[in-house]
Amino acid sequence: REMLESGLRFDPFFSIRGLAVDRENGWICHLSYTHKVASAWEGRHRVSRPNLMAEYSGKRALSPSERKRRLKPLNDLFSMAECCLMADTVQFFLDRDI
Repeated sequence: REMLESGLRFDPFFSIRGLAVDRENGWICHLSYTHKVASAWEGRHRVSRPNLMAEYSGKRALSPSERKRRLKPLNDLFSMAECCLMADTVQFFLDRDI
């Protein structure tokens, strides 16, 4: 209930089609055309490059099988709202140290 009353709002400028959610850490990732993680967000905050390099073994590239297992694509218009909801949920928990 606290989350519903916290004033979450859809931000049409946050999400774009083609993002993916990393199922292991909850990050919202933008992949390059070579399937490397170009950037990521944890909640509404961008993940630093050193953290990206540490999480993705220094090369940011995932093998096809690892991409399939680990990433959930957000590639249609309905997914844009889903992406914002996921980011807001993660941010809600981060703000409360949960």
